[in-house]
Amino acid sequence: VDFMQKKEDALKGVKLFVLDMDGTVYLGNHMIDGALDFIHEVDASEDRDYIFFTNNASRVPSVYVEKLHKLGLDVDESKVVTAGDVCAEFLKVNYPGAKVYLNGTPVLKEKGIHLVEEDPDVAVQSFDTTLTYHKLDRICHYVRNGVPFIATHMDTNCPTEYGFMPDCGAMCSLITDSTGVKPRFLGK
Repeated sequence: VDFMQKKEDALKGVKLFVLDMDGTVYLGNHMIDGALDFIHEVDASEDRDYIFFTNNASRVPSVYVEKLHKLGLDVDESKVVTAGDVCAEFLKVNYPGAKVYLNGTPVLKEKGIHLVEEDPDVAVQSFDTTLTYHKLDRICHYVRNGVPFIATHMDTNCPTEYGFMPDCGAMCSLITDSTGVKPRFLGK
């Protein structure tokens, strides 16, 4: 009873819940026990809301909306924010019109970011399941030569149904070890 009261007291003034997705709301293609119940309880309240914020910048929000739908939860795209969204906004504000070298999926291109392979103004590392030695060599070359180094997020592992896979932070560690330069991390 005392535990339940403390739990209720801790959440008393919370108006907005920012929920992670991978490994928190779902794992792979399965909802985590209690996640839907919690979200439905927040929906039923009159003065509380939630958004999803994922560091997984390999997909656009519409993909997450579709995934959540398949898992039994219908949400508007405005409820999903990715580290890629944060990175795109950061680049637009701090490097307007910049040429960007990206190690990651090309979702930033959909956000109006000018992606290039040569002579970038900024180098961005993201969660990249298509990472190759060539891509690592390119970003290290640019960073070593003074191009600002930005990372979408600092997670070193991405949870999966079978354990973990290397994520953006682990990839950045390799780049930092090679160049001596630490990235500016965005995301959460």
